[in-house]
Formats: sequence, C-alpha cells, structure tokens
Amino acid sequence: MRIDIYQSVKNPSRYFSVRAGEHPISRNDTDPDFATLTLHRKNLEIKAGDGRGGLNSADIISQIETKGFATHAVSIKITEAEQ
Repeated sequence: MRIDIYQSVKNPSRYFSVRAGEHPISRNDTDPDFATLTLHRKNLEIKAGDGRGGLNSADIISQIETKGFATHAVSIKITEAEQ
C-alpha cells in the first residue's frame, strides 16, 4: 500500500496517514492533535511486516482499510548504560 504521512503541528510525535493522493481533510477525525497537519512523507510504500523503525505497518494498513485513515505515534527512548 502506498501512503502519505502527515505530522501533527500541535503534537509532533503524532502522525496521520491516508492512502497516497488522498487529502487528510476529507477524513473524519475529531482528535484536536490532527486539526493542523504538515506533510511528512509522500507516496511511501509499506507492507505488513515491514521492519521500519517507528512504523507498525500492519496496524497502519489495517486502520486505513477499516476507517480510511490511520493515527499513530512515534517515541524514542534513549538511555545510557552504566559502565
């Protein structure tokens, strides 16, 4: 599936994805984090089981097939190991 990923301006760790070429405004989501979006990635090819860091491709595909859009978040935790 090819998707376009939009990033929340209000909460940059949250993303809103739709099928490539579809405008996110045409989707019905009432979460205020997605009131203002900026394009993050365009026409990205994903497949269930992809090992892309930060993306659960199977979940994104399932959400888009079910409701026409997907919402997801990315967080990275860095810790220092004691030596």
